[in-house]
Amino acid sequence: MIQFPTLIKKFCDALLEYDPETKKLYWYHSERKPDLCNRWSDHEEIYEMYRERYVCRDDLDIWERFLSPENIERFAQGNTAEEHFYIRFENMGRGLEWHEISMEQMEDSHVLIGSRDVREIYQSAAITKAILPELDYVCFIDIETGSYVLYYPDANKTVFSQNTADDYDTVIDAFNRKHVIPEEAQTLTQNMQIGHVRQMLNDKNEYILYATFKKEEDLLYKKLCFAYADATRKKLVLIRTDISSVVNERKLREKEERKRVAYLENMPVACVSAEVLLDPDGAPYDFRITYSNQAYAKLVGVEVPELLKRNYYEIFPDMDRKRLPYYYDTAYNGTPHVLSWDVEEKNRHMLIHAFQIEKGHFGSVLVDTTEEYFLTKELQRSREEMQRILETTTDLIFEYHVETKRFNISRIGMDEVQKSLSEEGLIETLVQKGYLEPSCAPVLEQAFSRMKKGESRLSVNLKARIRKEEGWSWYRLNLFEFQTEYMHERKTFGYLQNINQDMLRQEELEKRAQTDPLTRVLNTSEGKRKIKQLLESQKDIKHGNNAMFIMDIDDFKQINDTYGHMAGDRVLKAFAEILRKTFRAEDIIYRLGGDEFVVFVEDAEGTGRNIESIVQKLNFNIQGLKKRYSFFGSSIGVYVADTVCSFEKYYAEADKALYETKKKGKDHFTIRKG
Repeated sequence: MIQFPTLIKKFCDALLEYDPETKKLYWYHSERKPDLCNRWSDHEEIYEMYRERYVCRDDLDIWERFLSPENIERFAQGNTAEEHFYIRFENMGRGLEWHEISMEQMEDSHVLIGSRDVREIYQSAAITKAILPELDYVCFIDIETGSYVLYYPDANKTVFSQNTADDYDTVIDAFNRKHVIPEEAQTLTQNMQIGHVRQMLNDKNEYILYATFKKEEDLLYKKLCFAYADATRKKLVLIRTDISSVVNERKLREKEERKRVAYLENMPVACVSAEVLLDPDGAPYDFRITYSNQAYAKLVGVEVPELLKRNYYEIFPDMDRKRLPYYYDTAYNGTPHVLSWDVEEKNRHMLIHAFQIEKGHFGSVLVDTTEEYFLTKELQRSREEMQRILETTTDLIFEYHVETKRFNISRIGMDEVQKSLSEEGLIETLVQKGYLEPSCAPVLEQAFSRMKKGESRLSVNLKARIRKEEGWSWYRLNLFEFQTEYMHERKTFGYLQNINQDMLRQEELEKRAQTDPLTRVLNTSEGKRKIKQLLESQKDIKHGNNAMFIMDIDDFKQINDTYGHMAGDRVLKAFAEILRKTFRAEDIIYRLGGDEFVVFVEDAEGTGRNIESIVQKLNFNIQGLKKRYSFFGSSIGVYVADTVCSFEKYYAEADKALYETKKKGKDHFTIRKG
């Protein structure tokens, strides 16, 4: 019989050995029939029992083909070294289980039979890969001679190849020098020597080593497990498995955790989390701090390790307990609170923002509001006014669980929105109820997607409203991530801030940057940009009827010299108003410079209009302007193209038309068509 280490048995639901001489099975391990373990059973009886009780009726032919008395005897005496097949077993009336059965011929014609449940493998390959490390090889070492036989899988992990050699200790030394990182190679070689391994196995069943291997620019992490191959203790078995994914994942988690802890540790604002403790009647009597950054420890004058050892009121017996009920409400009911705290010995006033982390636990951020507090006392401000200020700065607070994609809304003025919703449900509900402007739904979805991909902090701007009777306003959604102390869950907090005035101010600034300050039409750069953008959108259109107007005010210098520059400015503004009155809102009007203006008209020959009618309307409005300014006149050049061309082409041809007008005596128009 073979002595199998516990590690091998864990891969199998059942592990048996068939003796062709006695026609019996020895049960090393069985989860289905533990009562049969560690003893011999008649093969034919076991075959019939499984056939009647466990094997799926549709798979009986597979069972007979491989494991009937005749076929297993044929396998034991034949040339096939290994077989494996899949079969379904009845699971005590709860359905069928897929199992993989492996049969391996041993040197003495015995047959090793292993069975494992593969349902979970098919259902979740990712989970299986995380739980079961990749097998690199199995090595059997002869203690007396130092020779060994190495079995290792091919690239597909399906067929095991065999490699034999003498002098295990020498080979291991050369192999480790070449492949193991230098700082580990010598120690690993010493620990893998046969003599050392035997010494370590004197009082234990397994001897485990870990090593770091070089592979080009990468590092691979391996686990090596030694055990005796059988009860005679004449052979050792060495199993090497790859644990790189486990090690790398752990390192990544540790790195992310260090980043989060460093972020909190370096914050100038005091942060602390705690568990609220209950007496046998379910009433709160104290709380235990589970995390504190240095800012909080400095505030209370106690080192962090001491804060984490004892209950809060044991450390501070004279501390007022009036905040404890609020901490309980936050920790167990999820209600956030903003509490006042006068740190008398430091002459400071703090606001404690308490929020639920998980059931029974709360976190708090302490904001130093000393200056505001004393100012409030001096000005006799009421507590209600302070509350309104806080509600103005933060309009909505919620907790987002990245893994479950669900929200817990902590404070919100939207009574129709549920307190706990899925990601999709929240966005859909906010749009349907009229709280989120529909075009902002994709922006919100992308923000949640970015958080799920690993971003720990982000901000996006949305159009929304807290009450449906209000108009749309701009809000900034801020999201930041943390990991719970006990459950190790990724959670995300979010809050909304009203930035409507800032956005409107920004829009006004952008509008000013695009507009000529005197005439309030577009400036040159913005006008050109819009025309070129329009032409780019038309590049696939073969036929077009766009028109460009270039016009100036006749003898404008003489107007300035005669009537003054202020009068000249009034004429410019009046002419710009005439252009806005003549052309459509979607037509592009900009001041070219001085007294020159450009207008670009899309589809000038469209339904119900043509270029001549546009010019007539412009001329009519100019005649009206002449009633105010008898000296006013304007020369106009127009270019209309029946095909889409470049901005430069429109401009050059319209400029030629303007030149022809001036040549004819000004205060008139010329139309060129292309």
